[in-house]
Amino acid sequence: MPSHMPQDSYRRLALTQPSGFLRLLPRVAAGGLFVLCTGALVLPASTIAGAAVFTFTRLASTNNSSKYGEPVIFFADVLWEGSASTPTGTVTFTDGTKVLGNVSLDSNCRAALTSSSLAAGSHSIVATYVPADPLLFSGSSTSFTQNVASTTATTTLASTPNPSTFGQPVTFAATVKGNRHCHLHRWR
Repeated sequence: MPSHMPQDSYRRLALTQPSGFLRLLPRVAAGGLFVLCTGALVLPASTIAGAAVFTFTRLASTNNSSKYGEPVIFFADVLWEGSASTPTGTVTFTDGTKVLGNVSLDSNCRAALTSSSLAAGSHSIVATYVPADPLLFSGSSTSFTQNVASTTATTTLASTPNPSTFGQPVTFAATVKGNRHCHLHRWR
């Protein structure tokens, strides 16, 4: 192997094919795609037209740890190596096996999804980039743990009239607040 080629970036395969038989094998090494041939000729992927550009998906949220019922915005950024054109396609956001939504990449290679429906607890959110043209860009995914705290409910009890006298009708009102909801109950 030439001295200018990093040893850990290339592999040499010993193939037992008949002489003159050319077999191309894609291999991932050091973040790139390389083609190995039976004659020990090693070519980097950049010399092969149509090789998909490697992508990486980064995921974050606006609020971790959020409270139950509170909107959370998930941002997925698609990064790529080289000076290839800009990736296009969609990002699928999932919480376990539940699909939260599919969002197209914007001109900044970002997809954003807002959710207010996450239950209290820990959620494994996954963002999966699906390229519009898989021959140009590879797909990628990443996961992120979103923590959602439960909210506490407060109950207020009031009576009218207060104070009251014996035998006088009294109305009680109980107000329960929590989880972005307010409930009012009256008894007489």
